[in-house]
Amino acid sequence: MNNSNNFSDKEIKIPFFDNIFYWTWHSTPKAGFSDRSFSFITISQSIYFLFFLSLVLTALNDEMRVLLYNIDTRITIVPLGFAFTFLFWIHSKIYDKKKYLKLKDVFAKFRETRRQELKKTYRIFWVITALVAIVTVKLLVMYAKNVEKLVL
Repeated sequence: MNNSNNFSDKEIKIPFFDNIFYWTWHSTPKAGFSDRSFSFITISQSIYFLFFLSLVLTALNDEMRVLLYNIDTRITIVPLGFAFTFLFWIHSKIYDKKKYLKLKDVFAKFRETRRQELKKTYRIFWVITALVAIVTVKLLVMYAKNVEKLVL
């Protein structure tokens, strides 16, 4: 699809998560709940938040770890659950079929090289997100084992 419009591909800015949403929807098989692609945005953002949280927890001294351990989990876990649910709801309102169709029109105006650059960004993002998820799980397990040693 080669367009000869009088604009530069670089003039049209695509927000980062709009790009991720577009390619997630575009890459999902038609029967694969493509209209729920917004959930991948929520999950990826939650992974990065948990990564940051795991870094902070890992950096705490022993006294703070024991203090956090003694706090009721409803005070620590429930707000995270509410935040995830709220973010999920917000993304369901932002990233819907209407948004996808608008993005599809914008992407159709791009040259193939620009589309491939944006798709490459999408792929790199998911590879990095998968790696961050693995590191996050390892950090949280390491934190839990350290706390277990301290309180037992």
